Amino acid sequence: MESPDIEHIRQEGSKIYAEVISGTKQAKSKLCEIIKTINKDIELRKSLTPEMKTHLTHIIEIWRNHLKKSTENYFNLKDHHVYINGKIENIMLRDMWDDYIEKCCSFRCNIIILNQLYAQLQ
Repeated sequence: MESPDIEHIRQEGSKIYAEVISGTKQAKSKLCEIIKTINKDIELRKSLTPEMKTHLTHIIEIWRNHLKKSTENYFNLKDHHVYINGKIENIMLRDMWDDYIEKCCSFRCNIIILNQLYAQLQ
């Protein structure tokens, strides 16, 4: 029979894992809404600098291609997020971006907790 501590860690890990999966889906959905909004509004699209567009492209590619391969890729998003944070002038888009970033930060923290719980089981 497993010790109560191990069972508690597994239960907590299961709960956090579900939160990571949910948070990931929500963050990706929020990013999709941002991209749709940008694509619909020519003036909004023009207001983004070429560098911002480049970083958005990298973010999209990471979400599209690399997140399934390693949880480390979730943290690679941060490099591109940092460049865009605080540089969006359109209030509506900035609010959408802040909401997306908040969701990303939340599930990143949960990934760290999950990794710590996993280490305790080793």
